[in-house]
Amino acid sequence: MLFHWSLNSYLEYGELPLYVNTVFPGEQPENQLHDHGESVELVLVAGGEAIHWETPYHARICKGDILLIHPEVIHGYQNSETLKLKNITFRPRHLSLPLMDTSSMPF
Repeated sequence: MLFHWSLNSYLEYGELPLYVNTVFPGEQPENQLHDHGESVELVLVAGGEAIHWETPYHARICKGDILLIHPEVIHGYQNSETLKLKNITFRPRHLSLPLMDTSSMPF
């Protein structure tokens, strides 16, 4: 089953369209495929390791890795019991900051 994560559900009206959260070991759902709609997710692997699935690819990730997840990309994690993440989710077109176009960056 696919879970559609919405940035709007974490923000109050008028807030900066940016959400930062920490996922501690044991909190990341196993095999839960999801996307982030129009949002970009920057994932900082702060500890542990896991397998990151981004249909149809997968890769082992570990502390020190950084992932850039493009809008509407379906992804999830396996073997994530030890994984600690810092997630930064944002909509580039709604930020009034000069940002590099993330759509041209490789995944």
